[in-house]
Amino acid sequence: MRIGMRLLLGYFLLVAVAAWFVLAIFVKEVKPGVRRAT
Repeated sequence: MRIGMRLLLGYFLLVAVAAWFVLAIFVKEVKPGVRRAT
């Protein structure tokens, strides 16, 4: 496996994990607010 390919894969994995964290926090913050609004 070439180093560039590994670097790209690692970067993609990092971005995916970061996006998942942001989404999880966002859902945790929004859900009580939605429940309160309805």
